[in-house]
Amino acid sequence: MTKRAVIREKRMAFDRSELFDTQFYLATNPDVAKAVGAGLFTSAFQH
Repeated sequence: MTKRAVIREKRMAFDRSELFDTQFYLATNPDVAKAVGAGLFTSAFQH
């Protein structure tokens, strides 16, 4: 794994904050919920 890939992976792990409330985010952003449901994004967090 390259140094750049390791750094990216660490950043992504850090970004997965327990403070992010997926249910709330999707409930308050129906357009995002629709996009996630359609497979345009793998998760609300990815959006």
